[in-house]
Amino acid sequence: MSNNAKIVELPSLEQMSDFDPNDPFDATAEKFRVMLIHTFLESGEIITYEDINPAIYGMLVGIASIACSCSKPDGHLHLTKAMIAYLPYAVNAVREMQDLPPLPQDN
Repeated sequence: MSNNAKIVELPSLEQMSDFDPNDPFDATAEKFRVMLIHTFLESGEIITYEDINPAIYGMLVGIASIACSCSKPDGHLHLTKAMIAYLPYAVNAVREMQDLPPLPQDN
């Protein structure tokens, strides 16, 4: 990621379009989604209800570590804002895969 990268202007959750494997953003996101899940499954770890919060924190630290390693320190605030902005979209993408409705958006 270049330090000049801009946060993509995100549409509302209701305006999100379907996944398009030919869209470069969607294709790259899918590659990393699959990579992360594959790595987790290969680990053989089982996350229990009691472990979910530290597991989420650890995964987020790992994601932040990768993102920050691809940016100069003055780009870390941008990366933090991007991760915060993308989180509701990520959760709703999973919910869609589970045939669940999107979570309501805070306005």
